[in-house]
Amino acid sequence: MSQFFDGMATVSKTIRPPFAGRVHFRGTWWNAVCQSSTTLNPGDLVRVVDREGITLIVELVSRISTIESPETIVHLESDEVRES
Repeated sequence: MSQFFDGMATVSKTIRPPFAGRVHFRGTWWNAVCQSSTTLNPGDLVRVVDREGITLIVELVSRISTIESPETIVHLESDEVRES
């Protein structure tokens, strides 16, 4: 995979496997699918792990939560993310 396609993106339209959604990646909008069966919601932070044609393959990095108050946005780490 090209280094251009290595990085973080933000979900802009729900990704509900097996259906594609949209992400904002490096200043442009892309169709994207999740490599697992996890539903990704707008605002979730994802890592681009691959590309198939013009569709990015992503995995969850952290979710946005507004549990504490509607004005506060908190990123919650995914259970799938582990430190090396």
